[in-house]
Amino acid sequence: MLKLSAGVGAATAAACATSLLCGLVFGVYWGALEGWPPTILKFIGTSLAIGLLVAAVALVVCPWLFLIIGLPLYGLSIRLRWVSLPAYLTAGFTTSVIATLLFPDLSQFTTWFLIPGGTAASLAFWLVVRPDRSEAHR
Repeated sequence: MLKLSAGVGAATAAACATSLLCGLVFGVYWGALEGWPPTILKFIGTSLAIGLLVAAVALVVCPWLFLIIGLPLYGLSIRLRWVSLPAYLTAGFTTSVIATLLFPDLSQFTTWFLIPGGTAASLAFWLVVRPDRSEAHR
């Protein structure tokens, strides 16, 4: 149970960090759409605001998503012995893509933040929990 909790913490931290980084990149992209050269304060302000906002949302949402989606997927992966890193990355990516398709009105934002964040979260969870070394799947 402690390992799962640490995995959720690592997945949440990875999703927040990825969201912050993607927010900064999105701020550059958005600045390019508004025309260059942006003022440095506008660039930093926009990029940082977007990154921090999305990271804050990820901090609140990620633990709940793990309980609703991740825990059942974890149990299924152990049962079916899908415990390799490629299996977890595929599951994280696929789950993120499905979630993106469920919210088509927000597709630009979900594509920029949800897909990389979900994949990074599954990587971080796998690295901490290491289900491939678990006795439960043998």
